[in-house]
Amino acid sequence: MPQPNLKGCCWGLTNLTGLWGLTGPVPARPEMRRGVLPGNVAGISTAAVKSRRRPAGSCMMRHMEKQEPSAAAVSAFEGLGAELAAAGVVMGKMFGANSLMLNKKALACLNGDKVVFKLGRDTAEHARALELPGAVLFDPSGMKRPFKDWVEVPFSSNEEWPAFAEAALQFVAGE
Repeated sequence: MPQPNLKGCCWGLTNLTGLWGLTGPVPARPEMRRGVLPGNVAGISTAAVKSRRRPAGSCMMRHMEKQEPSAAAVSAFEGLGAELAAAGVVMGKMFGANSLMLNKKALACLNGDKVVFKLGRDTAEHARALELPGAVLFDPSGMKRPFKDWVEVPFSSNEEWPAFAEAALQFVAGE
């Protein structure tokens, strides 16, 4: 099989047969060389291309607000992890927060002084968790689009956390 001619193309490809529906060699255009902005290509000026860029560090998606947990909440959460370790649960990260994971699937995470449990929207535990004072559906974006299977339970109800952790473990293991 002959080697393709890779000279003059910004990605090192000149034959894109089958890719994007093209059927033959694609000529390397001078404006597509490395480090050169495509000035006035397809009627778009270089200034317009630069102005459409997002500022450095910006992101299209909002992230869960980082809330610092109290020492008591961290201790209680780590206790949950220790209790569930025999079932194969390990500590991990979800949304940048400490979480409990089973087979790389999160079942709970610590969000400030609250623990968020994946209980399943149609379960009795989910309904019971939402009846607790201060418990709400988990909305990491803050844009009124909550995760329907996840319930955020405040530290004031931390005596209920082990039961919800067991229920979350059963739910995630059954998925």
